[in-house]
Amino acid sequence: MVGEEAEVMAVCALCPNDDCGALIVGSAEERNSQVWDFVCSRCGAEFSKREEELMFQLVPLEMLSARR
Repeated sequence: MVGEEAEVMAVCALCPNDDCGALIVGSAEERNSQVWDFVCSRCGAEFSKREEELMFQLVPLEMLSARR
């Protein structure tokens, strides 16, 4: 089990919808291939990004689990 203060790798992508542009954050553990799938929590747009188009950041685990 992961401790409450653990850090995990998160991936970030901008929503491609011109009327939105929200920053979408997901866990790097959800990756299946070189392409990452996202659903915008603001506008509902579904989109994919290649790994080289993403930002990676270590974040506290509670930041990712609070969004669900």
